[in-house]
Amino acid sequence: MGDYAAALVFFEKVLEIHQKSLPSDHPDLVLSYKNTGESYRSVGNYEMALSYYEKALEIHKKSLPSNHSILAGHYNNIAIAHHFMGNDVMALSYLNEALEICRQSLPSDHPDLARYYSSIAAVHGSLGNYTIALSYNEKTLTIRQKFLPSNHPNLALNYNNIARAHHSLGKYAMALSYLKKALEIMEISFSNRHPLLARAYSNMAATLEKFGRYDEAVGYAIQAAEIVRSSLGRDHAETKAYENQLHKLQQSMSLL
Repeated sequence: MGDYAAALVFFEKVLEIHQKSLPSDHPDLVLSYKNTGESYRSVGNYEMALSYYEKALEIHKKSLPSNHSILAGHYNNIAIAHHFMGNDVMALSYLNEALEICRQSLPSDHPDLARYYSSIAAVHGSLGNYTIALSYNEKTLTIRQKFLPSNHPNLALNYNNIARAHHSLGKYAMALSYLKKALEIMEISFSNRHPLLARAYSNMAATLEKFGRYDEAVGYAIQAAEIVRSSLGRDHAETKAYENQLHKLQQSMSLL
């Protein structure tokens, strides 16, 4: 959490300098707004992140055509902020705008499309549209497998997302298979404090619980909670969610 907080302080100082020295609609402000927004998102302040993402978009909308690929990136950032705030219908609206721009200007297997498919999958998952989420996750994987080595971290994230969709559809054996693929890459490629590794451990715990393998599930849940507690802090929403998962698993074990 300290690294993210330090980054936020740095980018706020840079932004303050730019705001004093540049006109309010100067293109160089866009990067400062975007970086500050990213930093707020990293510390879990999604409302502030959204505010800065919208400022960045506002400047570029004045200087770029409405179908410019850079605008698609802004729409994606705004959508992600809305998604984390629980505004999934709004998030999907922005993502569809981004996807429409990209489909007009990019080949069907372009890596940038994979990024938008992945975001759309996440939102549909939150809306309970698990079959649609799985479809978009599989589209993402198909594109990325063409361009990335088999041990690339982005493929691990894809496997994790596909596993979540299968889990939500009640296909626990499929979920377990994809989670094993994800962790095989993540445990080598990611630091042992990476929040995305925690997410995979949490998903593994939830899936193992469905098979009644509570001892293993608790072990993974403990690892997930420890990672987010050390990297994001005790007050972060993800920390509380993983600690709650661990507590429920331990309660279930005590009833056996």
